[in-house]
Amino acid sequence: MGETVLQGNLKRLRKYNGYTQKQLGEYLGITRQAYAHYEIGDRIPNYVVLTRISEFYGVSIDELVSSEEEYERSKREEKSSPYRYLPERERRLIEMMAELPKEEQDDLLLYLKRKIVRKKEREEKNWKK
Repeated sequence: MGETVLQGNLKRLRKYNGYTQKQLGEYLGITRQAYAHYEIGDRIPNYVVLTRISEFYGVSIDELVSSEEEYERSKREEKSSPYRYLPERERRLIEMMAELPKEEQDDLLLYLKRKIVRKKEREEKNWKK
């Protein structure tokens, strides 16, 4: 079985930054052996662990799990998006909403409007106190 992109990226980042498997394990709250399993491909880190690793190195999860070519391609696609200037969270909301059927989009908009009205009502109530 060949090396996965994630395995290679974990090993490359660790070595490039001069860390040991033991240091990464300590940061993640796991043993050196448990971390080593990620680098050799016996185990795949869960989302929480991936998030901690990405924060440790200052890279995105996309960068951890994608090859350089895949990551560059996704960045090019992102640059061509009409929503590219929005913060990532807002862009993701719009893109996810666009995947829903129109009726479900309408339901979601109605739900959001209700949430906003309730929030404003709570704020007014608190302001009057």
